[in-house]
Formats: sequence, C-alpha cells, structure tokens
Amino acid sequence: MEQCLGKLAYTRGCMALIQHIQNIYRLLADDRLESLGLFHIEDSKLVTPIAEDALSLFAYRSKKADEIISYSVIAELINAIKASSGYKGINHIGFCYKTTSKENAVKATTKEASNKGYSVYQEPSIDDAAWIFVGELSEVTNPLLEFLPHEGKTNDKWIDSWLPHIQFDIDTGMSPEEIETLVKKFIRKPFTPYSIQIDGVTYIERVNLGCLEGVNLMLDLSTSNRDINYRKSWTKLV
Repeated sequence: MEQCLGKLAYTRGCMALIQHIQNIYRLLADDRLESLGLFHIEDSKLVTPIAEDALSLFAYRSKKADEIISYSVIAELINAIKASSGYKGINHIGFCYKTTSKENAVKATTKEASNKGYSVYQEPSIDDAAWIFVGELSEVTNPLLEFLPHEGKTNDKWIDSWLPHIQFDIDTGMSPEEIETLVKKFIRKPFTPYSIQIDGVTYIERVNLGCLEGVNLMLDLSTSNRDINYRKSWTKLV
C-alpha cells in the first residue's frame, strides 16, 4: 500500500482519507482548535504544532481493507448529537500511532510543543499507549490535541481495528444508554458503539467509522459520567 507520507505522491486513497477527515471536522462545526493554533487542514495536510502533517506519524498502517461508513450516515448521527441539550463540541482530536519507543515519542512531543509555546499534560493511561495532551488549560474546557504513542507490543487480535487511529472526541452530556440508543438508530454494526470503561464506569461510547489507507477513524462520544474538571488532576510535563 502506498502511503501518503512526506513528499510522496498522494494516491487517490490518501486524498479520500483526508477528505473524510475534513468532512467529519466540518460536521462538528467547532473551530476552537483552529483559533488556538492547534489544528487545521491545509494543502491536503493535517497541520498541528507537533507535526507539519499529522499523517506522517502513521508509518505503520493497519492491514484492514478500506471500508468506511457513508458521509450521509455520519452527518445524520453528528447532527443528532449536536441537537442534544448537553452538546459542548470537541474535547480533543487524538492521534494513536505505533512507535519504536514510547518514551522517546513523549519527549519529542513535549519538546516540540514547548518550542511552539504550548503546554503538555499527561493523563494516567489504562492501556499500553501514553496519553499526552497538547494545548492550554487556562480554560479547563479548551479543546486539545492528544498523542497516543504505542509500541505495538500486544496480543490483541483486534489491533488492526484501532492501531493506528484518529479520534474525534466530543462532549455530549448524554448518558451511556442515551448514546447507545441514538447511535443504533443510524448504525447497525456489531460492537457499535463500544463502551470504554474505567472501573466499570462508561466514560466514552466509541463509534468506529471505518478504515481508509490503513488509518482507523473513531468518533468518541463522551458520556455524562466524564467530568471535564478531571483534567485539573493531570500531570503537567511542560
């Protein structure tokens, strides 16, 4: 599979991936990340302070074949979520990618963010990836970028369904049951949504939107169980 990295020619599949990411981002209609200088799409690149093109993080690609939920279905789902009374917009956009050294990846992200004038925070992880956030929490509700370097040392048979991935995490204010009912109105697939739990409490309902060019796309719908003020307990790295 030809990858859309660096100065290599973009394939039709790579362009489709970028277009799909742009469509999802536009549907969310939340430009605060752009206002903060954290994320925008320009010249077919996902521009962030950490990587001129965030797709360059994905040297390792999933072996899954291209399959994606249609734009119309995603639009219907996102519009229904936005219509809910508790919708607050993007919490963060995350990039989970395979790396040879998680420790070195965290150091590189921290250095690059610091050089660009951004703070870096680390949330305790419940899996094998580091959970690193870039942005500024002078306002606790500010949207952030998340970087999740993973060394890929796992026996998880579903690894190709989540490594690598881009996640659009949004605050819904809805209960897990409300989210599940809403999602199933539009998408009838096994494990959709998939509950992400800590100590038996569901904090996120994940919708796997599919895979293009070896990159999985996720819509993470936070539940009313997640208190955004938890961010205040994260470790500030810089």
